[in-house]
Amino acid sequence: MSTATTVPATPVPATRTLDAGWLAGEIELRGRMWATDDARVLGTLWWYSAAPHLIGPAAQSFFTPGATCSPRLENVVFHREDTSRLAGSHSTADLPPGVEPLAAAIRQAFEAAIAALAPYVPRPRPLWAIGADAIADRFLEVGRARRQTEQTTEAALAVARAVGAPMPTPRFADVSHHPGAYDSPTQRHVRRSSCCLLYRAPNQQPCAGCPRRSREDREARLRARTRR
Repeated sequence: MSTATTVPATPVPATRTLDAGWLAGEIELRGRMWATDDARVLGTLWWYSAAPHLIGPAAQSFFTPGATCSPRLENVVFHREDTSRLAGSHSTADLPPGVEPLAAAIRQAFEAAIAALAPYVPRPRPLWAIGADAIADRFLEVGRARRQTEQTTEAALAVARAVGAPMPTPRFADVSHHPGAYDSPTQRHVRRSSCCLLYRAPNQQPCAGCPRRSREDREARLRARTRR
């Protein structure tokens, strides 16, 4: 009886994103993963994976006393698997606490990373929207874990607004477990403003929360996820 072997993730500085040769290799690996050579799709999918890991350490530390982990490219280390998937990240430096220092660091990181993706995704606005949803997702994750979704939602909104245009303001939706039932519990979800374009790869469909789905379809799928 054979046993599956887990290959450990390799630490990779997030600054590798700015290396055109390295990034081209990652995009090629994503092409094998999703069976497509559409550069815009692959560049978007790569950023959809990377943006939450740039934000993750900062979101986790933002609500604890003291400094906030820096999301600057020079401070973030990705935990990269051989397929190019990112399994996690950590930060090697801190920022002063508060919204403004974090927003400034996010803007610096996103501007550089999104510019590096221009050969694949010429229009930057969709990538900024993915970044806004990444902030919302990561902060909401922390809120659920701490049972403080109102506080973390407000913080996500404040950070994104401080980053400023072209980043859109994150949106949230409270989805009822049993619509129409009296006093039915709800769970907060990110109401996505971005699309990862996965549906354009062979045999793939829009994600459950994709803005391309109708509101009714999205809520039904998120409701099913909530019940699980």
